Amino acid sequence: MRKLFITGSTGVLGRDLVRQILSDTTDEVVLLARSSHKHTAEERVRKLLDGKIKPEHFKRIRIVEGDVTLPNLGLSEQLIQSLSLEVDDFYHIAALTALNGSEEDCMKINFYGTEQALHIARIWRFKGKLQTFVYFRQLMLPAVSKNVIRAKIACQRIRVTPIFMNQASFVLKPKFANLHPKDCP
Repeated sequence: MRKLFITGSTGVLGRDLVRQILSDTTDEVVLLARSSHKHTAEERVRKLLDGKIKPEHFKRIRIVEGDVTLPNLGLSEQLIQSLSLEVDDFYHIAALTALNGSEEDCMKINFYGTEQALHIARIWRFKGKLQTFVYFRQLMLPAVSKNVIRAKIACQRIRVTPIFMNQASFVLKPKFANLHPKDCP
């Protein structure tokens, strides 16, 4: 049994991935989620997953409060260290996918959020047991022109290695069907 850390579990792609993982494997998942003005992170996730997964699958879910737009994903140093000894695979799915999103929000969530996810992945790889960083993305990054936003659905599986972690190159492989870990090459 593996332990997977997932960002973006409250989005459409994330909910589907969590559902498939819990249905098809015995893996446990740690879900990063923001609280809202009305609900805690745990309440948000439970509400969004209710009816999408079997009730018995909730016991394989751990919800941690955080935010991809914050340094260290909003996680405490103690929690980062603790999770480094537990997490086998990191699935970074969090993204702003609204075509009418502002360039500022897009950069904050999609670029800076991914930067923070990679930062945590580096720590977990070199001080913990992380084996794989999986990058599922509906990319919404501003193009060179401020008036154009290019969208691309992509799925990429990357072994987290010192070479990868020190380079900024990505090979994007489009995936339009079911998003499941076994679908990534």
